[in-house]
Amino acid sequence: MAMQEAKLRSILRSHIRNSANWIGSEISNEREHNMERYLGEIPGVSNLEGRSAVVSSDVQDVIESIMPDMIEIFASGGEAVRFEPVGPEDEEAAEQATHLCNHIWYKENDGYGVTHDWIKDALLQKNGFIKLWAEDTEEKTKRTLHKVFIEDAAALMNDANIEILASNVAEGTESFIEQGLDPSMYWDLEVEHTESRRKIMIKGLAPEDFIISRRSIDLDSAPLLCHQDRTTASELVDRGFDADIVDKLPGYDEHQFNRERISRWQNEDQWYGRASIEDRAMREIWIYECYVLLDYEEKGVARRYKVFVAGDGYRILPDPDTGELAVEVPDHPFVSLTPIRMPHKFFGRALADLVKDVMEVKTVLWRQWLDNLYNINNARTVINDNVDMDDMLTNRVSSVVRMDGDGDVRSAVMPLTTQSIGPHIAPAIEFMDRLKENRIGIPAINQGVDPEALHETATGVNLVLGRAQKRLLFIARTFAETGFKEAFRKLHALLIENAEQAYTMRLRGEWVNIDPRPWNSKMDVTVVVGLGYGTKETQVGLMEALLQKQMTVAQMQQGVEGPFLNKGDIFNALSSWTKLALGEKDDERYWTDPESQESIQRQQMQQQEPPAPDPIMVEAQLRNQEMQLRAREMQMKDERERMEILLKHKREIQAMDIEISVEQANMDIRQASEEAKNQTMRDVAAVNATVKEESSLNNLQTEQNRNQTNRDVAAVNATIKEEAALGGLAPRGNGIQPNVGEI
Repeated sequence: MAMQEAKLRSILRSHIRNSANWIGSEISNEREHNMERYLGEIPGVSNLEGRSAVVSSDVQDVIESIMPDMIEIFASGGEAVRFEPVGPEDEEAAEQATHLCNHIWYKENDGYGVTHDWIKDALLQKNGFIKLWAEDTEEKTKRTLHKVFIEDAAALMNDANIEILASNVAEGTESFIEQGLDPSMYWDLEVEHTESRRKIMIKGLAPEDFIISRRSIDLDSAPLLCHQDRTTASELVDRGFDADIVDKLPGYDEHQFNRERISRWQNEDQWYGRASIEDRAMREIWIYECYVLLDYEEKGVARRYKVFVAGDGYRILPDPDTGELAVEVPDHPFVSLTPIRMPHKFFGRALADLVKDVMEVKTVLWRQWLDNLYNINNARTVINDNVDMDDMLTNRVSSVVRMDGDGDVRSAVMPLTTQSIGPHIAPAIEFMDRLKENRIGIPAINQGVDPEALHETATGVNLVLGRAQKRLLFIARTFAETGFKEAFRKLHALLIENAEQAYTMRLRGEWVNIDPRPWNSKMDVTVVVGLGYGTKETQVGLMEALLQKQMTVAQMQQGVEGPFLNKGDIFNALSSWTKLALGEKDDERYWTDPESQESIQRQQMQQQEPPAPDPIMVEAQLRNQEMQLRAREMQMKDERERMEILLKHKREIQAMDIEISVEQANMDIRQASEEAKNQTMRDVAAVNATVKEESSLNNLQTEQNRNQTNRDVAAVNATIKEEAALGGLAPRGNGIQPNVGEI
């Protein structure tokens, strides 16, 4: 029989309050102080008006000097973590797991950001925390489809993952009529495609948002692990929580803003003023995602359960996936990281814990020194009553100071000497710097200080650097074994449990399908720390030295196959060099594995080929070919010169022919022009002659016509006279007169 809700609520309330009070009273205060000092604040050191307010930055300097080395190891783009096969049958799966898990960490999630914040929280605030879980996600993509056949459009409408946002008869389908198609059967669609898949999520947690039970020594055995998160009512509904229950939840109270959280934001007010927002959907609510060991079934055996608790009232929320108040889980999603482990305790020590008192002392020394320098540079003055005070306070060039009575002015006005404390302060500051270096194990040379400050020889500097590298490597190894190893183990288990299909990825230069479901869940995890430690240049140099040594051994054993070295050994060295120097995971792009099928086939083909010829004969043939080549070059040179002469002669002849042709053409043009001119003159003369002849003929004809007319007139007159005489009539006048104008 399951536990009653009231009892479950009481257990969770007790767990959360006790754990939160313990962390808030002890751990949280230390983390608050570390954060303040990182941000350059020391509340315990007063700032007096008119005095120096400088603050030493030792905490920030130490953290930031180590961060590049840590990031180089775990987030430089290579394989910070790899999986080792349990048996021969796991060889391929181990390589796939290494590739896929690093891809999920760095590509599908913000691997760099998570790694950076995780490590920095650990260095600054004792422990860093991340959370890994699987979540159903939806990715929506909008597309526009043109000229979709109506039957295909209907199929899209029936697809549950596709939503038709807009539809119209397709444009530009007028030509379909000529093809015997109906334009109205084609549509332009605007669709939204929703792809649902289960995704592995990785998130960094603020240290103050993680709660662990009091007196716990590790995560796995802790009675309570809890992630408290401020979220909105709308986000809770989107995650699947009952909307009616969420609507009744109160908003957060300002007492939730502990001093640790406030120190992170300093004077910023982003955390205040939203509890009473009018839009209830945007009302902010505190949610506790708890992983608690309890006898929920009341059978006398405690199991790990996941329970959601909301607000100060500790209201139990039904699980959004199952609807149950408590869901049994095989594991919790949290991983912790700390640079300095404390045996038999959960919380370790941060590097900030080691140097914050040094920072406070140096701040006091610096302020005293600066105040001393201010007093020296601006010395106080002693005057007696005989000196005019107004004149003394008037600080002008060539100003006059009045004085009453007699006396020595040197005794009346005297500077008050301030003794320098620099000779005492400087050694004290140097002592505190050496103390800081001894505590963290990292010398000033690694923090950007001039190496000459060490007053060491080159050998001494190398020894100091060697010790510093060992300390950094120790911290990196602690991170690897206690944090990254566990994180990738959880990531591996989540992939096996939640993978819905194979991942298509590029591996060894080829696209392959990686299916995590059949993987061995007990596969070993190896964190690559030593290989990625130190500067890349140093590691590349070491690998190149190894390759040179292999070549020496190959010469010694007269070949790459021998008792000390083989082709596989050389390939492994080349592969490691490629991954380190170039950051390439697919080393097969540059080198061929001698054990690969391609290499074996090539070797078999080479064995079938005839033996290599005698080197002396090869050399003789090469010399003969060289001589033939030189002779051929001379022949080609002579032929080229001869062709150049012929071409030059041909070009000269062509130029002369062109010149003659042009001159002949000009002569033809001049002759034709002269002939045309003469012909024109002949034509004009002929025309003139013709006109003259026609004019003479016309005059002759006119004269003949005139004479004939006169004869005709005379004949008529004679006839008239004759008829008159016969009739006894006398003609009137003188008869017909000839045309005077024509005479």
